[in-house]
Amino acid sequence: MSFVAIPLQMITAPNFYSELPDDRWEIIDPNTQTLWLQLNVDDSLGLRRYVPASGSSISVIFQRADAFALSGVKLNRLQSETRTITKTATANADDRSLWSISMTAQDVSGVVSGTVKFSITESAVTQVWLQNYFVKKNLTDPGF
Repeated sequence: MSFVAIPLQMITAPNFYSELPDDRWEIIDPNTQTLWLQLNVDDSLGLRRYVPASGSSISVIFQRADAFALSGVKLNRLQSETRTITKTATANADDRSLWSISMTAQDVSGVVSGTVKFSITESAVTQVWLQNYFVKKNLTDPGF
């Protein structure tokens, strides 16, 4: 059994949403926003919606590349410092297979496409999985 987090476009939780194509979250930079996912399990019965026990938690770690530092060995070479953005997802009260991730404007500006690390803690047992996501950024600026 393995977990799968499917990115959603949420209109009104819990009954009015659609899956986003190609494991892609679309975000508007630099606005504060909420990302949504549906938790699924993939096992011998196929891919199915998964509702964890009440009191479960999901942690989400996004990759972020937003800083450059000079290498101590060669001053003419820039070395990228990759950092992470760690968020705790919140289960929807009416459907615990749906989870929201609140992103600040600073989070949105720094997040990049790549591997996202999820961990779910349910009944004191933690399971971790990785998924690749494409983050499509739509820039909003008064000058555009």
